Amino acid sequence: MHNLNAIPPSYLESPNHFLLGNGGVAYPTTQGGTARTLPGAGDPASAQDKVFAFLLGLGTRLQVQVIGYLPFTEIFILLTLPHFFGRTMSASTVRRTGLCLPLLLVWLASLMCSDLYRETQWSLAARGVARIVVFLLAIPFFTWFLRTGCYDKVLWWTVGSLPSFILSAYIFRGGVHEGREMVYGDADIKYDTHWGGAVSLAVVIFSLIVYQRQRILCYAANVALGFFHIANSMRATGAYTILSAAITAALNALRGRREILLGARRIAAWKLIVIVLASLVVSQGVLYWYGESARAGQFGERARRKYEAQVRNKYGLLAGGRPEFVGGLLAISESPLLGYGSWPIDHDRFFLRACDLMEVKLAPDYYTRGYPLIPTHSHILGAWVESGVMAVFFWVYVLVIATRAIYCPIRDEVRLRFWVVSSCLPLIWAIFFSPISARLETSFLIGALFNQVVWSGRGLVAIPQSATRLVGTQAA
Repeated sequence: MHNLNAIPPSYLESPNHFLLGNGGVAYPTTQGGTARTLPGAGDPASAQDKVFAFLLGLGTRLQVQVIGYLPFTEIFILLTLPHFFGRTMSASTVRRTGLCLPLLLVWLASLMCSDLYRETQWSLAARGVARIVVFLLAIPFFTWFLRTGCYDKVLWWTVGSLPSFILSAYIFRGGVHEGREMVYGDADIKYDTHWGGAVSLAVVIFSLIVYQRQRILCYAANVALGFFHIANSMRATGAYTILSAAITAALNALRGRREILLGARRIAAWKLIVIVLASLVVSQGVLYWYGESARAGQFGERARRKYEAQVRNKYGLLAGGRPEFVGGLLAISESPLLGYGSWPIDHDRFFLRACDLMEVKLAPDYYTRGYPLIPTHSHILGAWVESGVMAVFFWVYVLVIATRAIYCPIRDEVRLRFWVVSSCLPLIWAIFFSPISARLETSFLIGALFNQVVWSGRGLVAIPQSATRLVGTQAA
């Protein structure tokens, strides 16, 4: 294996040389070209790094209560901060993270101001600050960790995450399971609340292994899983699982074999329009299938009643099932600049007002059981409600990163394209419509994107037309 770090920059920038995007080996060329790639896409991870990635994945869901519930991986990152600080906070690593760290500091300052103004209980304020501090440390940590051997580390991280996810319902349980048991009397371990996520992780592992060899098999497995999720009350998860396969297939079809192998250029605008239109057609087809099946009672009486209630809602199917989102909007409308502080109780009955507005029946004992927070059902709304408007900029930046990663070229198109698309779509959905925080998974994905996605054309290496034959046998 060639040491790519030892190759002079002048060599890489020369139009007379190129690097294979999936092999990391330098070859001289005798003619110019138009396709481009970046070095190091195929650098393998060492055995130690694979084990390390597996252990980091294993600690993502298993949690202990410290300042709130902290996963073991977060505790590891915090405890080893002195050891890794010089590398994770080096100038080169920080540059790769773009505006993430400054925007996180702005969010942190905004939250602290909101907590001071609202006189938030110190223990709750500490938990609010801890969430942002984890992002501040985890994003540069994973950006540094994934700078080499990205594919292997992503694979083994996911392999470790699968048993962590399964076991998290029974041992070292986090706040989600504990909260459900406290409020409802049991942790509600069902397919749509737990086992569906485990099945998804298993298919992610399968896709990472199979995609580079048999793309059609990868697409088929994910489409089948998507329909199975929808049939088992995981509608959003099923929809973006199907869309991941459709969008990746469209990207590969429009880019063509040569660009995938040798490093795709930024996709043309008309191709993006085609992909968006195709995605809308697929979405409408899935929605029509689900609607007809739900009305016919094929998914059970509970799913039929839920669907019909949402369809009849004057705010439509998407908003009709999320009065929490509307409650968050009501809270923001009354205090758009300053937040309500960390973990704010819904003293002003925003959720009740949202339910009345949307004609949704609220449980009579809602405000007397558990811990009735101001509802948001959204990462970006949750940050805005707690911290004020300045917290929004970080999540908008992450949205831009995730959206561009779907269509921008990446270093390892051959092995990681599907994983990037199938990870960014759920993140985009979660930022708008998910109440469940996934700090580690989000930080890991952002770190991978900072190392994989080619944001601009600077530093790309020209590849000649004749180079196709050198890697033609490597197509999946």
